[in-house]
Amino acid sequence: MNLNATLFAQMIVFFILWWVVARFVWPPLVKALDERSAKVADGLAAAERGKMDLENATKNAELAMASARQEGVQRVAEAEKRAQMAAEEIKANAQAEAARIIAQAKADAEQQVGKARDELRNQVAGLAVKGAEQILRREVDPKAHAALLDQLKAELQMADIATIARPYAEALFASAKPADLSAWANQLEDLAALFENAELIALANNPKLSSNELFKFIEGLLQSKPDQGLASFLNLLANNHRLVVLPEIAKQFIAMKNQSEGAAEAIITSAFPMEGGALTELLASLKKRFGGKELRPTVVVDPELIGGVRVQVGDEVLDSSIKTRLVQMQINLSA
Repeated sequence: MNLNATLFAQMIVFFILWWVVARFVWPPLVKALDERSAKVADGLAAAERGKMDLENATKNAELAMASARQEGVQRVAEAEKRAQMAAEEIKANAQAEAARIIAQAKADAEQQVGKARDELRNQVAGLAVKGAEQILRREVDPKAHAALLDQLKAELQMADIATIARPYAEALFASAKPADLSAWANQLEDLAALFENAELIALANNPKLSSNELFKFIEGLLQSKPDQGLASFLNLLANNHRLVVLPEIAKQFIAMKNQSEGAAEAIITSAFPMEGGALTELLASLKKRFGGKELRPTVVVDPELIGGVRVQVGDEVLDSSIKTRLVQMQINLSA
């Protein structure tokens, strides 16, 4: 009898509890779930729109860059034609003077291309940041926006330096005799090391210092006096206010020298110092990887890699560092 009363009481309590849940708990819970689903759907739609805007902006930027590149090619062709006509008229002049004219003409053409790139930088940077903001569904604050623009401008500036240096390096290499390549490469490396100094760069950019005074000052810093051809080249750079790109010119000249000798420069970035047997074994493996080509190593220590090495030979990069693997792991996990 007591068992039946207890069971009956429990049934009454269960129905009361069910009525409370159905009346006061379940409707708000269902409503919250519906609202959450609607927000998720809106977010996905906004992300898809942002992705489409970014793709359209990228296509427009590529078309603009192609147009600027075509104009630059035409200007380079016209400049080369003018330089060839001038060279025919002054065949009696020294080979260094002819190389100077070609280099000057190419430099003028590259400056025109650089101006076109400058006009596109802010547009490309702004579109890239805007697209990223829409995809990530967040608003980039002004400081972060400015930092992104500065970073992109710095990367484009590095590309411009390489573009400016290329015609000078090509002209210098064309005017060099095979017997002079090693000596010129060593002196260019010394000059490049000098222009890693911020104070010397500031001096080179000082408008109060004449190009002749600057040339004599730089010449005095060298351990040995450069021969006439290299001295004429340095004087040309001083007159054109291009001494600050000497490190990039030296890099490209050495790459051309190595290529002409069937060799290549290998930049090995390691988390720890590398020398002796470990370096020899790595070079032997890399030589097989690059078809038996002789590799001339430059070892750079970068603790940020954590472990492993990153090797760059020309435009090809082999990266087995722990840092890169961790980044790839993060990308895979967040995909």
